[in-house]
Amino acid sequence: MVSAGLRGTAGPWTALARFRQAQLEEGKVKERRPFLASECNELPKAEKWRRQIIGEISKKVAQIQNAGLGEFRIRDLNDEINKLLREKGHWEYRIKELGGPDYARIGPKMLDHEGKEVPGNRGYKYFGAAKDLPGVRELFEKEPLPPPRKTRAELMKDIDAEYYGYRDEDDGILEPLEQEHEKKVIAEAVEKWKMEREARLARGEEEEEENIYAVHEEESDEEGGKEREGEDGQQKFIAHVPVPTQQELSVLPSFGFLFDIDGVLVRGKTPIPAARTAFQKLVNSQGQFLVPVVFVTNAGNCLRQKKADQLSHLLGVPISQDQVMMSHSPLRMFKRYHEKCVLVSGQGPLLDIAQDLGFCQPITIDTLREKRPLLDAVDHDRRPNVLSPSAVELPKIEAVVLFGEPVRWETSLQLIIDVLLTSGYPGNPYQQENYPHIPVLACNMDLMWVAEAQSPRFGHGTFMVCLENIYKKITGRDLKYEALMGKPSRLTYQYAEHLIRAQALQRSWDQPIHTLYAVGDNLMTDVYGANLYNRYLQETSRTGPKSRLQAKLSGGGGSATLPQHQEISLSWENELAGAAAARCRSVLVCTGVYSPHSEAAADGGDSVTHSVTHSVTHSVFHGHRDFGFDPGLVEPDHVVPDVDAAVDLVFQLENFAPR
Repeated sequence: MVSAGLRGTAGPWTALARFRQAQLEEGKVKERRPFLASECNELPKAEKWRRQIIGEISKKVAQIQNAGLGEFRIRDLNDEINKLLREKGHWEYRIKELGGPDYARIGPKMLDHEGKEVPGNRGYKYFGAAKDLPGVRELFEKEPLPPPRKTRAELMKDIDAEYYGYRDEDDGILEPLEQEHEKKVIAEAVEKWKMEREARLARGEEEEEENIYAVHEEESDEEGGKEREGEDGQQKFIAHVPVPTQQELSVLPSFGFLFDIDGVLVRGKTPIPAARTAFQKLVNSQGQFLVPVVFVTNAGNCLRQKKADQLSHLLGVPISQDQVMMSHSPLRMFKRYHEKCVLVSGQGPLLDIAQDLGFCQPITIDTLREKRPLLDAVDHDRRPNVLSPSAVELPKIEAVVLFGEPVRWETSLQLIIDVLLTSGYPGNPYQQENYPHIPVLACNMDLMWVAEAQSPRFGHGTFMVCLENIYKKITGRDLKYEALMGKPSRLTYQYAEHLIRAQALQRSWDQPIHTLYAVGDNLMTDVYGANLYNRYLQETSRTGPKSRLQAKLSGGGGSATLPQHQEISLSWENELAGAAAARCRSVLVCTGVYSPHSEAAADGGDSVTHSVTHSVTHSVFHGHRDFGFDPGLVEPDHVVPDVDAAVDLVFQLENFAPR
């Protein structure tokens, strides 16, 4: 009976099992997903189960968006989604073991219903309405961001000479009060002295007048110092300052040097041998310069202090940042743009450079490309994977500042054109009817420059040629510049003269600077700019200082240059034009861009100058578009082999013999 009962019970179940196996073989019953991913040994099936899990996750994520399901149902759904996510991870690991793709690395990112990536790669996650559950909402609340720290430019923008009390005497009130009080104090002191003198005479004491010109025995006229013991027993130090003789006063300089750097002092990062020799003649035994010296370079990819440190190391003499003038240094005067949002182009620490010049809202090309990734489409490998417009808001770009040549020209050209043709809203459709475009301020117009290579290399001027021609090809109009800075711009030499005078004032050289000697290696920038500034000085001496306020600061003669005197405050113009030099002489060296003919260089000065003039008048003009070609402006006053010979020549012309 027992065995029969067992056979009666097991028989139907065995038959059911055989029936299901037959249906499974015929494909009528769906195969169940294995509980453990390690039980699956076929890659196609593993891919199938992964897709099935993803489908289940999608359904449950759609269900959990309904906040009306109730707290318990929402928590259960969120738990089920997290469980499925863990199971999906197991299957992805199994697929990788079976030789399939690594979905954990190349798979799409997990996004919520708002299209935002779910934070975190591991741990428990919350979806949909689960984020608003009690105790969960607080996890997603972000702490308010601390207020941004003010930049140095923002802190210093309202600080001027008046802040330090330098203008207290200009109000017309303090000085008369001080004079009245001074007279009163002097009168009281004189009255006190008279009373004491009368008292001494009444007592019969003889009055001995002090000889202020007497020299005591313990004092010495020699330079130096000496320790003496005071009344209180402490040691006192008496310093004797030598008074300069008339002979020493006669060697005070009445001239200054404006040195180019690339091709004159260095080639790339290698110093030219004659440079160290020349600068040993320009400093005394204490390392102080005997004449005012300013380094005028068209480079703009670093801060002044860094360039000064590099020159100090290469030349072996101490150089301060106040002696270095980069191509972008005159931008300090363009204060009307300092508070505006500007796009800066170039390379190096662009934000640091812009903030050091006073700009408070600079935006780099890389930042603009990051915020508007669809605009940069030339390099196919850099195109974004998701072709959707960015929702990041950008302030209106109100000016473009070109510091120097960028690294990726195609990206910079594209984005700058976008900014110009959209009136500062890149990403919007082009509006060619808005002309003239937003202001463009450009630094460094060198077409080529000299590095370690045997032939000159492309400079920022070449990039500007590309930008100008692309803009004209698209719009049919000329690209206009609000300002052109760097050699040969007259603004650059005017600012350099301002630094020369400031340096002479700091050294207490009362003798005015009459002559500037600009030493360079490029006919189209160094020689052209020095001669152009010399012509300006001569015209100013004839017409008077009023013409300074009416001239264009760019010095260009082309029609595509805007009148810049409207943009720069007259106070700065007056400051730069306070005490102009009488002349500016150009000195061309043969260690850089310019390379004379061998036979001309061997003959001497006159033949070399004639060779330069002949070669220039029969060559292509490499200057900027807005500077008209004048053969007289590219003829140097002097041609020398190197910078050491230039220093010797200037000392000879000025009869300057430093002691």
